[in-house]
Amino acid sequence: MDARVSSAVFRAIDDLNQMLPQEHWLAKSHETPILGPTAVLDSMGFVNLIAAVEESVAAELGLTVSLLGREERRGAFKTVGTLVTYISEVLTAKAAAIHID
Repeated sequence: MDARVSSAVFRAIDDLNQMLPQEHWLAKSHETPILGPTAVLDSMGFVNLIAAVEESVAAELGLTVSLLGREERRGAFKTVGTLVTYISEVLTAKAAAIHID
């Protein structure tokens, strides 16, 4: 799942970067900070990234995911890599819940 999620997140980064000035572009690397003192995104950039990621995951994986407002998201937005891991965990849990019902 992680490789497919990484692809969807990187696509979302491409989409976001098209809207931003070059000095605020996010690098497509798992080490790229999203939030924190070394991050380049402002609050609107962050919101736009989350919206783009949710849309990209839906388009590429055919699954819907809501990334904000979840209790278990502590640290999920620190880097691109932690975001990919978080999304993979949410989607795995969602798939497991579907199979249980």
